[in-house]
Amino acid sequence: MIADSYVIEFDIQLEKTPVVLHLIARVELHHSDPYYIISNFRTAAQKEGSILPVMKIKKKKDKWVHLDTEQPTHLSELVGRAIEKSEEAGRSRGNK
Repeated sequence: MIADSYVIEFDIQLEKTPVVLHLIARVELHHSDPYYIISNFRTAAQKEGSILPVMKIKKKKDKWVHLDTEQPTHLSELVGRAIEKSEEAGRSRGNK
């Protein structure tokens, strides 16, 4: 069952370069397991298309891991931290 959907923003530095991309992605929380489906990765100026495939991650202990491999990557950790930041901000807004 997918219920919650929102947008996150995060920065990622391209490997072995000084280039940093500011990305936006759509996050959906799949409540039954729970895990997150991240899709529609794009830059702020990009209107259509995703620059990365759909990713499924979950928090396992203190790491954000891919659902299929149960292993963390730099991208899964960045996206996971952006999810945490967004959810904390949502809780703060809800408590006002």
